[in-house]
Amino acid sequence: MEWFVQNGLWILFAIAVVLMMRRGGMGCGMGGQHHKHAAEQPADKIDPISGRSVGDGVQIASVYKGFTYFFENKENRDIFESNPESYIKETKPTRHQGCH
Repeated sequence: MEWFVQNGLWILFAIAVVLMMRRGGMGCGMGGQHHKHAAEQPADKIDPISGRSVGDGVQIASVYKGFTYFFENKENRDIFESNPESYIKETKPTRHQGCH
């Protein structure tokens, strides 16, 4: 019993950490909370060639490396498909505090 009295604070601390990690606290653990970073997904319906917003009725698109890119016209799509790497903005994902 004396051991529990001397180490009670550490035991409570360890239990709190385990419970926090189990419910996904601070971005860690098994919380099942997945999200996409802004840099991982192209902006919604923005033509990568012109930089302008594409209307909802426009159906001109191209898929590159699993992401769908939308275009104002077929000419912009053809330009993009000839060299997509030069039109994709390479940005590093922001590091978040936690287990990333």
